[in-house]
Amino acid sequence: MAGREPQDSYNPLQTVAPTTSVPNNYATTKADPGAFGGQVGQAISGAGEQLKQSDNDAMSTYLQYAGQLNELTATNADATNAEKVGKIQSDFRSKEGMEAVAAYPDYVVAIKKANQEILDSLPNLATKRAFAVMTAKSTAYAIKDGGDYSASQFKAAQRSTNEAVIKLYTDKLGDPNIAVDNHRSYDAMQGLKSGIQDKIQLAGFWPEETTRNEKGDPTFPDTDRGRIASTIYQNQLSEAQKTATETRFKTLINDPRIGADKAWEIYQQTEKDMSPATKASVLAMIRPRVVDAQTRGIADQTAADWHQKYLGSFSTPFTGKVDA
Repeated sequence: MAGREPQDSYNPLQTVAPTTSVPNNYATTKADPGAFGGQVGQAISGAGEQLKQSDNDAMSTYLQYAGQLNELTATNADATNAEKVGKIQSDFRSKEGMEAVAAYPDYVVAIKKANQEILDSLPNLATKRAFAVMTAKSTAYAIKDGGDYSASQFKAAQRSTNEAVIKLYTDKLGDPNIAVDNHRSYDAMQGLKSGIQDKIQLAGFWPEETTRNEKGDPTFPDTDRGRIASTIYQNQLSEAQKTATETRFKTLINDPRIGADKAWEIYQQTEKDMSPATKASVLAMIRPRVVDAQTRGIADQTAADWHQKYLGSFSTPFTGKVDA
């Protein structure tokens, strides 16, 4: 009989725990994509970055191009505006005197209208802003230049009107009916004086402190400016009065109804109001005519006397002897 097999320590219940440990770095372990065909993933990732950079470059280029295009568009618009404004200015400056003064408001409207029409035609806000900046100063200058021209033409119109007034009163003394009348001639001289005063004022030589007496004669202030104004006024007035007085006496002398004798009479009545230069000029006109008239008168009287004596000789009895 076989002997009894040795006893083992078998126990149906587990008494030794199995080894179940895992690597310490299990949770943080990363796989290398290159080890699993990850080159494709890296290539796609790189391409994405390149595409992203390309988009940025393209956007930057587009924005740069758009900015240049806007600037070019605005510059061209500015040139068009300058051309239109130039034509408006040329047309305005072709006007003179009061016509230019009256046209100035329409001139301003035309410039602003041309500017606005071009502004409205521009494609976007950026271009409009650039155009507005470019044209702001040129538009302001155009309006100011037009205003300056209008003002200068207004002064020119005033001067022209003033010269016409002076000529009007001078020409009045060329009318025999006025020239022979001291009262009407005096009124014409007063109008002439007023015209000369206006002329000095328009020239800017009239101090604000200047006053006038009851006859309308100015009294200038005792200042440097006042003395200059006084000198200019007296010179201008003397010259105008001299011309007007010469016109008057030429009219008197040459009118057959009036003649040199009446002119001489009027001269004696008015010489106290004449300047020395005017007196000399008028006398130079009158004296030859007066002397000539007097000479003719003496000659006519002498001829008449001799003629009378000749006729009288026929009524005187003859007492002389007649030879056989």
